[in-house]
Amino acid sequence: MSIQACTFASVYSMSTLSYDSQISGRAQTQHQANKSDKEGIHVLPPDIVQSTLPYLEPEDIKNLSYTNRYYHNLLDYESSMTLWHDLFHKAFVPEYTSAEPFQAENTVEFKTCAEVIMMNKYPDLDWHERYLIRENNAELYTWGCLKHARLGYTVSSNRFLEQDHLNGSLRIKIGVNAPTKMPWFDNDGSESFLADDRVVSQLTCGGFAFQVLTKSGKLFNTGSTFSSGHKGPSTPEGEADVNPFRELTRALERSHTSNMTTGGPTPINLTGTFPRRASYGGSQASYVGVPTSGPHEDIYDKLNRLENIFNQGVPGNDHVKRLFTMDSVRLSDLIDSNGNIIDIDISNEQIDCNKFVAISAGRSHILALDDKNRLYSWDSPETDVGVRINFEFLHDSNERPILKIDSGWDFNCVFIHSVGLVLWNRRDALRKGDAYAKAHYKIIPNTGIINSSNRVLDFSCTQNNTVYYITREGSCLWQYSNGLTEAINLPIEGKLSKLIACFASLIVFDNRKNCYSLKLNSGKIDITSLTKLELEDPDEYFIQLASGDYHTLGLTQKGNIYTWGIESQSCGCLGLGSQDRRNTPHNFITLQNVTVQRPAKIDLGENRTCVAVAAGGWQSGAIIINNNDSSRS
Repeated sequence: MSIQACTFASVYSMSTLSYDSQISGRAQTQHQANKSDKEGIHVLPPDIVQSTLPYLEPEDIKNLSYTNRYYHNLLDYESSMTLWHDLFHKAFVPEYTSAEPFQAENTVEFKTCAEVIMMNKYPDLDWHERYLIRENNAELYTWGCLKHARLGYTVSSNRFLEQDHLNGSLRIKIGVNAPTKMPWFDNDGSESFLADDRVVSQLTCGGFAFQVLTKSGKLFNTGSTFSSGHKGPSTPEGEADVNPFRELTRALERSHTSNMTTGGPTPINLTGTFPRRASYGGSQASYVGVPTSGPHEDIYDKLNRLENIFNQGVPGNDHVKRLFTMDSVRLSDLIDSNGNIIDIDISNEQIDCNKFVAISAGRSHILALDDKNRLYSWDSPETDVGVRINFEFLHDSNERPILKIDSGWDFNCVFIHSVGLVLWNRRDALRKGDAYAKAHYKIIPNTGIINSSNRVLDFSCTQNNTVYYITREGSCLWQYSNGLTEAINLPIEGKLSKLIACFASLIVFDNRKNCYSLKLNSGKIDITSLTKLELEDPDEYFIQLASGDYHTLGLTQKGNIYTWGIESQSCGCLGLGSQDRRNTPHNFITLQNVTVQRPAKIDLGENRTCVAVAAGGWQSGAIIINNNDSSRS
């Protein structure tokens, strides 16, 4: 029986137990567990209960807390720190992405980046209070290149943008040079969003946009494009996915033509004003040959309303749009086998059919995993709709779940339980009637081991089908590239514990809190470039990093951000502000670029703490807690 099955079987068997009054205190909790065992009431020890919580939904946990006073004390929403720590982990830790390594063997000692920062910043608060601060006071900040509104705003649309934070000439502004708050649900009057839609869970960044995942599982994208016209790990050349709105438009026009020529019983009239084209998903279906005179009913009215639904933005910000999947607009529900319109109305349940739990982004593509362990890819400039990815003969969400996802520069890689690391850079085109597209995948040999020191602990993708990974044993770095696996020994002090890769560099962590940088050339390591990243403050160290094309952001255990690398063409991606750009022994300026050779601290303003960073292309972002707003919690 699987762990999940054992867990739910235990919950079911305990649901018959009576509910008693609450008993507080950890000692009394264990006392109650011992007493319950003696009385013949079977209960699980606290550590076992805590280890099974990730497999339960909040409603299941709440029901379990009502079974008896032992479980009520462990899991009560008002007082249980065990429960609130787990809820914090569920809501705000990107455990399904390569931002965090696989859970360490000692789960008591292991803490994720967000947990470390919150414990350091709020040592006297309990996990319930930390949860509320993270939920209520965390805000999105972005800076860097302004092109295509990739920062989630333009010069004129963001009321939080300060003029001295703008780079460029008097007429043309190129970038934002300091962390700037992104407008996010400025207008809370929209009834189409829930309270959890406003809470940011994860932030990632591709080459041309940011992706925001909310606590409710909705996914948003900044700016006008995530691909900038570049094709990701998508369909072969000359092939394209079915476009649902183009198909709907064609079926609607065919239906109208048929009614007009055959004198059908319910002919559809046309209006004198109608949309010029349907822009959803990059399609440009022109409505030609349509009469333009006389007051008629608009046959495109429902199509326009449907398109408006799938053009859903953030209240108060038209530069942040929600991302949907093909599952949200199933053609089989809208068009029959003869190509005729059945209905254009889509239920809210179908629109919200995906609740995402993880996101990752490459140069021009996005990868996301939902709570049903279904994988989706946005990888084509021709459509903004996510396509479900299938690994033929491999992926079964029950027996072989996907445990981690990561996007490289031009390909994707996931870790599938008992299979190992699976990568692909092409997939089949999605045809009409298909539920998913088959990935053209490869399995990295000897990475499916699950119960030894050779089990994969962490992995990261670069470019040209190159993946780096480490195992629990931690003595060497493994490089897989185009069918060949090679062990690389690095002269570092401790055991390797974490990896982060990007276009031009690979960052490795060891278990002694040290961090090292290596340069990459076409995805391959230059071992001679190994550099230990050290900070002037000996009490501060990196726990997370994010890299764009040529710059890197480092996040410390205190919630501070450091930056280094190249800021191309005054785009502002380093975030050091205009006044800090001066020649020093470690920083220098050319006509086109700013180069910072050693980590420089970014000014976040008073009482602000960063809990996550993101970088990609020529832009940077962060999730920052405004500690001045703690009263809001």
